[in-house]
Amino acid sequence: MADQDRKFLFLQGPHGPFFGQVAQRLRATGAGVARVGFNRGDQHFWPRGLPYTAYGPQMGDFSAFLRGYIAATWFFMATAARTMQQHAPWQAALA
Repeated sequence: MADQDRKFLFLQGPHGPFFGQVAQRLRATGAGVARVGFNRGDQHFWPRGLPYTAYGPQMGDFSAFLRGYIAATWFFMATAARTMQQHAPWQAALA
């Protein structure tokens, strides 16, 4: 699979710039990235110019929203399910 064929959807993760830094690195390889955010902090730390969608309760059931979003954009999901301590080596590498 070529780098430009890879697409990543960022969802819930650690607070701070970690997801944005990873997204910028992925974009530099030609991969597609996007974020669905749940609060203003998510939006604040996401790099300007990269696709961002703010999810709110007015959008209805999250499962239905996410299925539709993925179907419409053909994104694979990349989530941070690990704790902040597990991400610490990545953060040091990105600094």
